[in-house]
Amino acid sequence: MRSQLTSGVDCAPGACTWSSWQPVPGSPLTDSEPTVAVALLQDVVTLFVAVKGSDGRLWLGERGASGWLAWRVIAGLLSDASPSLVFKADDAQVWLFARDRANGSIRYARVDGGRSDPWTTAGGAGAVLPWSTAPSASFTGSVRLLVGSGTFPSFTYQSMFANGTWDAWKPITSGAGSTRRPAAANVNGDLNVVTTYVENLQEQLVK
Repeated sequence: MRSQLTSGVDCAPGACTWSSWQPVPGSPLTDSEPTVAVALLQDVVTLFVAVKGSDGRLWLGERGASGWLAWRVIAGLLSDASPSLVFKADDAQVWLFARDRANGSIRYARVDGGRSDPWTTAGGAGAVLPWSTAPSASFTGSVRLLVGSGTFPSFTYQSMFANGTWDAWKPITSGAGSTRRPAAANVNGDLNVVTTYVENLQEQLVK
C-alpha cells in the first residue's frame, strides 16, 4: 500500500496531510515488510521498492517519471526475511540485500537499469552464521550494512563497503544487541541506528 504527502514538505508535525492509502500497482503478495530506496539515475528520480514474496522470492518494483514499471523477480536467491535496498550515490547504483534462507548469509545484487546481477556474499570476514535478523543497508559515502547475530547477547554487527571491498564484520561500538532488524539512516553524513533488543529500543550514532 502507498500514501502520498499532500501538504508542503515543510509542514509542521501533526499538521501534515496525506492521501488515502492505495495498492501499489501489480505488487505481489508478501508476508514481511517492504524496503524502499530513492535513486537519482541519469537525472531522473526513481523510487525502488522490494519485497519478499510468500514463497521466498525477491520482487522489485520501480516508479519513475512515467509511473510504475511491471514488478520483476530478482532470481537466484530465496529469502526468509525482509530485504533492504540502498542507493550507492557515488556511482549511481542500487543494491538489493537479502538473507539467504539456505544458510543465513547476507547476499546482494545490483538491480538498477533493469539489471538482475548475480547474488554475491555481502560483508567481509567474521560473519556470524546464520545471521538472526534481516539486513539493513544505508549509504554515508560508503555502503553500511547492519545485521543482528544469533549468538547471545545478539550483538549488532556492521560491515562497510569502501574502495571496492568489504571490511570485516564487527559489533557496533555501542555494544547494542538486535533481536529484530536494525533501522539505519544517513543523518547529515552520520549513521543513526535504532536497535531493538527483545522489547527495548536504543538509538546511537555508529562510526
